[in-house]
Amino acid sequence: MQECEAEMEHYAEDFAGQLGFYRERTGLLQEELGRRVGVHRNTICNWETRTKRPDSRGHVLQLADELLLSKEERKHLIEAAGFPLERWPTEVWTVPQPRDPFFTGRD
Repeated sequence: MQECEAEMEHYAEDFAGQLGFYRERTGLLQEELGRRVGVHRNTICNWETRTKRPDSRGHVLQLADELLLSKEERKHLIEAAGFPLERWPTEVWTVPQPRDPFFTGRD
């Protein structure tokens, strides 16, 4: 555990490093993580190679869910992505809405 914490300190300020570390820890490939989060594998690759950072708050929380991050790890990932913590819940909470059979909008 101390080894893991020491290695994580190395990535403390770096979103790309944290994402790569957590993804490898869970054993997910970039393609699988991208599919689960709803982005292309190249997007995950760009995030890990510091080409880009997520511009969607939801993507960071989805990443945290898929990577099975603890509350503290979520906070570090959110901060490293460049989003303020005071505006962030550390967990995604949604109220399920049943499908409206009478909705006559978009297909």
